Amino acid sequence: MIQSEVWKITGYRFTVHEHHQMETGHKTLFWCSQDAEQKKNSRKREDEHVRNRDTNLNKYDESIKLVSIHIRHHHKHVPYYDVSMPEEAAEIIRDNIITSTPNSLVHRIQLLYPQVTAPQIHSAWSTMSQEIWKKDPDQLTSARKLLENYGSLVDVFVASSEEGVTQISWGVKPIAMTINRKAEIVEIAMDATFETNQKHLELYCIMTEVDGVGFPISYCLLSTVDASVPGKRKRAIEHWMRQVKERYHLDPRHIGTDKDLGEIGPCQTLWPNAKLTISLATPYDPVKAQKVFPFINIGFVPKGQSDRNEREGGREGGGRDAVVEDPPAYSAPIAEVKLSGTPESANTAPVSLSPIANSAQPTLTIRVPPTTRNIPPVPPTSSTQRSNDPSVKEEVDTRTTWVFCPPELREAVINKMDAHRHAHPLIPGYADPSPEGIYLWAVRRMYKFCIDHDLRELWAYLWENWYRPLHWKLWTRSPSLEIPRLRTTMINEAHWRHIKHDFLHYFHKPRVDLLLWILITKLTPTYQRKLYHLTEDTGRYRGLACWRKAFKREWKKLESTPVTLPLPDEYRPWVKQWACTCASQAPNRFLLCKHLVQGVEPVSDIFFLEVTRIRTAPFWVHPGMVPKATLPQGYIDDEIAPVLVPADQQLDPPRQNEPQDGIESDEEEKDEYQAEAELILERTATYNERIDELARKLQNFSLGLLYQKQFRDERFLNVVEKQGSGFLRLLDSCLEKEKRQNANGGEPTSTWDPKAAYAMYYRTRPRSDSGEGA
Repeated sequence: MIQSEVWKITGYRFTVHEHHQMETGHKTLFWCSQDAEQKKNSRKREDEHVRNRDTNLNKYDESIKLVSIHIRHHHKHVPYYDVSMPEEAAEIIRDNIITSTPNSLVHRIQLLYPQVTAPQIHSAWSTMSQEIWKKDPDQLTSARKLLENYGSLVDVFVASSEEGVTQISWGVKPIAMTINRKAEIVEIAMDATFETNQKHLELYCIMTEVDGVGFPISYCLLSTVDASVPGKRKRAIEHWMRQVKERYHLDPRHIGTDKDLGEIGPCQTLWPNAKLTISLATPYDPVKAQKVFPFINIGFVPKGQSDRNEREGGREGGGRDAVVEDPPAYSAPIAEVKLSGTPESANTAPVSLSPIANSAQPTLTIRVPPTTRNIPPVPPTSSTQRSNDPSVKEEVDTRTTWVFCPPELREAVINKMDAHRHAHPLIPGYADPSPEGIYLWAVRRMYKFCIDHDLRELWAYLWENWYRPLHWKLWTRSPSLEIPRLRTTMINEAHWRHIKHDFLHYFHKPRVDLLLWILITKLTPTYQRKLYHLTEDTGRYRGLACWRKAFKREWKKLESTPVTLPLPDEYRPWVKQWACTCASQAPNRFLLCKHLVQGVEPVSDIFFLEVTRIRTAPFWVHPGMVPKATLPQGYIDDEIAPVLVPADQQLDPPRQNEPQDGIESDEEEKDEYQAEAELILERTATYNERIDELARKLQNFSLGLLYQKQFRDERFLNVVEKQGSGFLRLLDSCLEKEKRQNANGGEPTSTWDPKAAYAMYYRTRPRSDSGEGA
């Protein structure tokens, strides 16, 4: 108390140097310090059996207290200035807690009080705001109470009652209700993000679009690490999404999501007629492929099948509710290729092999490619198989290197897949204008490319991950009758960036209740204002979607791009339906091409502010879009345009006794998103045991390392550093990630940083648990 009074009167700061107890009182010697940061803070003793007690300031009678102060200043130094926060600055923070963030107050306060630092403002803002959002010492209890207090802004959903599942979900009432009242929810996107709170709960969000702009309609915080029942994550997500569907009458026609099988399954269950856009992975089965397209040769298979454990989501699905499929019905013929002669002879001589796995299958003929190509080694056969089939010739294969797809062909593969992804019946010209015709065209085109370049492994990968029926419908837009506005989950990614970079950037692993308070009170008003400007007629063109500027730039660019006349035979622009058979329109973000843009009369500036995009032809609607009276030769001016389909891309008539929708049937894969209970239970039961065993070994080994210090044997240390280099890189990466995330300043760890790649799945500890202090 005396020390504090001296500080206030003199303006000087001191640290305690000596403190002696005398018969008549106490004697304390202070040393001058340059600022308050060097003042020693009192520390509680942590020795065993020590009980810390509060100091009673009123222990002695006021009448017998005597304070004598002697000040001697031995050294001259730079004058002090007050580093404490003025009461007026604290009042500014207190008055703007609801409507501001710490960063928005820094410039305002520092203009009035330059000595106040940004960390001071942040600390004061965090401390004062706790009175609003901290309703309970327990984070989850506080978060649920907080949601109840904001009943006018959120719809609180019932959490899953399954044991081991932690779930908090709510709907953004003002945004969802406004969109339902003003427009129809046609497209939604769903995604999850991590590292947003201390409890390591995954944050999910369902977003919809209005005029190409994303708006959140519901959030869910979820963790299933404590649950051992298989499929718990998928059921928890479906439980949340079902409530969103019922509360807001959600019935989208297009759903965008990533490769998370826990999200795909509920979407297909709740909205079976919606068009999903994702991608997946499984081993290759040529028999199933041939059932869909008879021109596929079952002998055109990789030299060795892929590992069943190497599938989407990690080993056996990585515990993410993934599918463990039955073994493929067809195994690649076990055979060896005899290499003889010069490389030229190897290039031309086919080698016929008799399949062993299934004698009913046709003879497999493998043409050995040039030696300049890297070929995978042929898997050896067992001695039993060799003895039972004398037609199989034994020869040692000396080829040891292999390239999945040569670098010079990769760009061609990507370009083909991009064209297949964007093809649609409303933009005809390359195939029969139907979903089935486009599917046939794409598969035949890619299969021929792989045949021509002998890319067996590439074809197996492309078919199982992209081109088989169930997956084809998930990443291409041709199966849908419409072309959606959203092509990816980028609105979710932009939303995560908005949350993390604009708000959570100022907090170190915020509590769950603080995260909820930020989402409800900071983000929701922002989206409400944006939605108001998009849906309400204010008499001004304010708050329009940002895509309109890019649309105008693209239109102006194509308007001035030269068009070579006469047009090639394969180009047939159809202005009335806004469709062109050139290769530029389908992949264009705005479905534009120079032939169509230059086929209409010049538009006014107001056109770019009012034009509306629809999901069916003619895609863009505005009174100012008037086709030119005289169109160049090659343009289609009829109401019904002729379709030019190459003969090899026309649909074959259906075979007898074959269902018309055969290319969409895949009965054996209906359970693709169900997990095998026994495998998941086994993984869950052994996970804790594996972690405990690993931690025990590392702890014992670390004690053994310390024991080696006394021997100073460089040979042992060199062996540890060399043989354990991989593990040491993992260790350094995890600790560096934890250090950076627990630091108050500095750049956060990037997901794509090569140094942080080892620690991608490492969940960092809070400061109190990481051994680095508060």
